[in-house]
Amino acid sequence: ESIQKTFYSPVCLEIVYRALVCRILDPKLEHPSFFTFFSGNLYAFSHCVNYFNFREKYGNSFALKTVGIQVGYNLVFGLYISHIFSRSSTLISTLVLQVYANFMGYPEYFEVFKGNMHDDRIEVIFLIILETILFYYAALLAALA
Repeated sequence: ESIQKTFYSPVCLEIVYRALVCRILDPKLEHPSFFTFFSGNLYAFSHCVNYFNFREKYGNSFALKTVGIQVGYNLVFGLYISHIFSRSSTLISTLVLQVYANFMGYPEYFEVFKGNMHDDRIEVIFLIILETILFYYAALLAALA
């Protein structure tokens, strides 16, 4: 399952949200802002499907909060990765970012909503900041490739 999440999913996501959407909407990337906006939003709002799984397990209130946060950070990530694609015009740079993001995982926002806040908050905050710095460093390397 971790190999699928780390490697296969990013390939499928990049083919759908970058390559196919780009080829349909703007084949020559003449309007990168439009492509970035549309592709990033499509990527973010496709995560709304998680609402149904969360609603069954944890209830409506938790599901709405969780999906709202997921859409929020996936919107930022989707816009960012679409922008990288519009600049580089290659799936390699976006694949590197997608694989890295999946490998690192998401911060434990869901644990906060469930009330499982750890006592080691300083360590958790430090790790989230470190993960963010490493992500943008990998993004810079991917953009330069």
